[in-house]
Amino acid sequence: MFAGEGKSLIKQHCASCHMLEKPEPEQIPTLKAPAFDAVLFHLKDAIRDKAAQKAFIIDYVQHPSASKSVCESNKVAKFGVMPPLKGKVTPQELGHIADCLIEIYPHPAFVRMIKEILRNNAMRAL
Repeated sequence: MFAGEGKSLIKQHCASCHMLEKPEPEQIPTLKAPAFDAVLFHLKDAIRDKAAQKAFIIDYVQHPSASKSVCESNKVAKFGVMPPLKGKVTPQELGHIADCLIEIYPHPAFVRMIKEILRNNAMRAL
């Protein structure tokens, strides 16, 4: 697969809802769906194996449900569950999309930001 094909498919099928860049704090309240940085951060935390991550993405995009979500429950409550893309994106295209998402996200700057937030929250709890 060419990385460009996955990126093109992501822009075509995903970018209207999911932000492709690291969200700035002031952008977060305006998002329509979790940014891909957040989605893949949680996915990679919940599922370590890349093949299993890919299988999850392919399944979830076709058959989304709150019970399968890897995002925090408050995010599911805020954004709802994504509409299913079954029949709108082929399984082969989903494979390209999943490979590209797993390769690109989360961006290192996003991971640093989340780790800093978690450290600050832990310090406030002391």
